[in-house]
Amino acid sequence: PIGLRSFFRAIFRPSLWSKPFSLVKDCDVFILGGGGLFTEEERYFSPMFWALHGFIAHWCKKPVYCLGISVNQLGFINQFLSKMLFLKSKVVIVRDIASKNLLQKWGIPATLGTDLALAIDVTHRNETERENYVVISFRPFKNFNKNSCKIIAQFCDSIIEKFGLSIRFIPLQNEYQIDAEILHTIFDQAKRKDKISIHKFDDDLDKVIKIFEGAEIVIGMRLHSGILSTIAESPFIPISYMKKVNNFWSEFPEISSLNTVTLSFDNLIHQFEKVWNSRREYRRITRDAKALLKKRILVFTDLLSPSKIVKT
Repeated sequence: PIGLRSFFRAIFRPSLWSKPFSLVKDCDVFILGGGGLFTEEERYFSPMFWALHGFIAHWCKKPVYCLGISVNQLGFINQFLSKMLFLKSKVVIVRDIASKNLLQKWGIPATLGTDLALAIDVTHRNETERENYVVISFRPFKNFNKNSCKIIAQFCDSIIEKFGLSIRFIPLQNEYQIDAEILHTIFDQAKRKDKISIHKFDDDLDKVIKIFEGAEIVIGMRLHSGILSTIAESPFIPISYMKKVNNFWSEFPEISSLNTVTLSFDNLIHQFEKVWNSRREYRRITRDAKALLKKRILVFTDLLSPSKIVKT
């Protein structure tokens, strides 16, 4: 979290900054990433905050590697700071084509990789082991409001009645942004509560992926709900709340995302029925996307091999 409260907490609790600084000072290599760190969509100061981390590492004479990041168009100050950071870094690996194109426009030599979560390997179930449920994963965000929750609740009631499905709400964040809160809001507005369960947050990725793997379809806001679905080879519908979601899936036109701003019951049920009626084909699309994205993990192993990491 970034803001006045964090600033004053750091004044009265010096360990909030002294401990991280000590770790940076003692490290051999500083890795920044991954994720959508360089965007102003959520908070204006986020790019400054992450750039500051990198500048401290540079000041401590540590080689900086920016890995698996996504970058969006920034205002003048944030763009200037981000460019300075990237130009000083030994390696910059982005996770989507839009980020690579933007950095090229800035004169930054970036390499196209993917999200580091794609390095996860799982042993897959047989197709017959899929169960009759849909996974839904949403998060709090400024353009996802009470009306959005009402739409999702109506959607849940509709697919329970029409397709005989059950729904599993899966929170993927439990600290600064608590996904369970928005999932409970949706649950409270649904009529068929008997067919909806809200899982407790679980940071055991094997368990979470198994749940995703058993789903007929996954519907999620967070980019990693789609990434975990890809790892699990389950059809999914991304709900885009930030550009990073659209940018990541832009290579795969069959994976159509819906936007939180224009989300409606009609476009959600239409997209769901489209995927539902072609589930086998969408599993193939997901497997193909996974194969392509996993190949890009090799970019990291190549650029970060011990022979190429030299302490400066």
